[in-house]
Amino acid sequence: MMDATGVGDPVFDDLRRMLPHVEGFKITAQTKRELVQGLMVAVEQRRVKWPAGSGGPLTGEELQTVSKMLEGKGEMEILFSLGYYTGARLGDCVLMRWDMIDMGARKIRYTPHKTRKSNEVITLTIHPTLFDLLDRTPKADRRGLVLPDLGKLYMTRTDVAAVSKRIQRVFEDAGIDTGLKVEGYSRAVAQVGFHSLRHAHITALLENGIPMDAVRQQAGHASLEMTARYYHASEKTLQATAHALPPISGTSGADAAGAKLEAVLTGLEGLGKEDLAKVGERVKEMMAK
Repeated sequence: MMDATGVGDPVFDDLRRMLPHVEGFKITAQTKRELVQGLMVAVEQRRVKWPAGSGGPLTGEELQTVSKMLEGKGEMEILFSLGYYTGARLGDCVLMRWDMIDMGARKIRYTPHKTRKSNEVITLTIHPTLFDLLDRTPKADRRGLVLPDLGKLYMTRTDVAAVSKRIQRVFEDAGIDTGLKVEGYSRAVAQVGFHSLRHAHITALLENGIPMDAVRQQAGHASLEMTARYYHASEKTLQATAHALPPISGTSGADAAGAKLEAVLTGLEGLGKEDLAKVGERVKEMMAK
């Protein structure tokens, strides 16, 4: 199957004469939507999987490893935190300015470079972890670029690649496989990079119950379909969805309660000690009512 739209149409006709089994595919707004929806279903049903040996979407463990490794590493620590806690693209994070950040109101307001023609301003509440990092900068120095050294590098065409290489080195030093070897290509295809933080951000919000349209607005996406493309359901979530379904026949009340408990326990897997402690405190408050 190949693209038979516009420029691809005559190419398809020539190829079809040599290879009769080749099928043409017309790309339209409707067929693109159908392709995305079909791919989403295929991924959810595990009919489409990440290749063996490829990292796939960043896991919680990988993100924690990167975070610990970057502690005290200055601008690179802030850059990765901006990427994960805001979901902003690399250019928007590297070129973030202090006048976009309201520390008093704990808000970030910026217009994504990719969609700047629409003049749509994205407003985010600053995550506590990111706030603490930003608050380390003395108030007298809070002007211009938040990341002056990386920002200056990024603004010169020759050094954009240098910033990307530094980012890739962070993932590699964390033991994350960033490249996927494809037969026929001498160089590995990048599968993990700074944009993976945006995927992780969107996935984390959706898995924690934030409505998709709210996530769409925060990500600056024009459609829910685009936001859905960034979502990578974890195995934990897939298990929890099964346990969360209420039984409709042949199951006792005790079994139903057990299923709900199993769903809750599945959701707690992978949480750190601090998060589990917070859950414990919340449970105590609920029991005291």
